[in-house]
Amino acid sequence: LVGDAAAANSKIVTQAEYDELDEADRLDAYIAAFVQPYTPATAEELKKYPPGSIVPQDQVNDWFEADISKSYNAAVAQNSQLPENVDIGRFTSVNYQLGPNWNKDFEDTWNLMLSGRFREASKEALNSKWYREQTPERAQKFADALNDVAQALKKLHSMPKQQNLVAQ
Repeated sequence: LVGDAAAANSKIVTQAEYDELDEADRLDAYIAAFVQPYTPATAEELKKYPPGSIVPQDQVNDWFEADISKSYNAAVAQNSQLPENVDIGRFTSVNYQLGPNWNKDFEDTWNLMLSGRFREASKEALNSKWYREQTPERAQKFADALNDVAQALKKLHSMPKQQNLVAQ
């Protein structure tokens, strides 16, 4: 499955990225999967797999493929709005965990990103309930990815400007 999902998404989703998702090893239905409005679960599936029931691996695979595709596409669309790209694997993971509309819930972080202030966006991501109470490891990895963009921009801007030499 992971190979198929990766191939479908330009091999962006690696086994390591998939393994990082806490839900990857769960086969029991749990309420968090059914609360998000973007979940691929239908009303029929909710009746079929109430929280606590065992979900067949084929169904888990189908949901994962649908979720990871939506998450990847959202990450690509979000990156296209930014002055510099964030690591697409990390961005896909954020969209997978928080949903494709995460930027509406984390408006301050998103607005800082839109303005190219990635170091400040990193700090803002860590100033969140997501970091303090939910999944600090994932929030930290996202903050680190934002810092990586900030570092790359700093390095780029600190390079001496090259003179354009024109043959005369």
